[in-house]
Amino acid sequence: YDEKGTGMHTISIHDKYFEALKTFGDADELVNIAVQKFLVEQMVERIHTLREQVRAWEEAFGEPFDSFLKRTETDEKFARKLDKTHPMWEGELINWKFYHEELQEWLKKLQHTLTI
Repeated sequence: YDEKGTGMHTISIHDKYFEALKTFGDADELVNIAVQKFLVEQMVERIHTLREQVRAWEEAFGEPFDSFLKRTETDEKFARKLDKTHPMWEGELINWKFYHEELQEWLKKLQHTLTI
């Protein structure tokens, strides 16, 4: 850890990249900026994919995950109706929950990465 209590790691880069980086400023800072940009791009892509899947379930069931989950847990008539209209709803709910939680986790990771 450095003096700020931040975990730091050493990585190796080719000399040609290091020399080129130095022409634009502090190489360490520039590498961190480049890594952050890469991570943000990857995270945004993952979030987009997860959102598309979650949105498909929201459209299929007509409401967001949290309200759907609550209704299935508290409204027996609603659950019985689902048994008729969407016989596989319980399996879909398990998958939807996984994607919903995964999406929330990636949103937190993105927020953390942007505040570093």
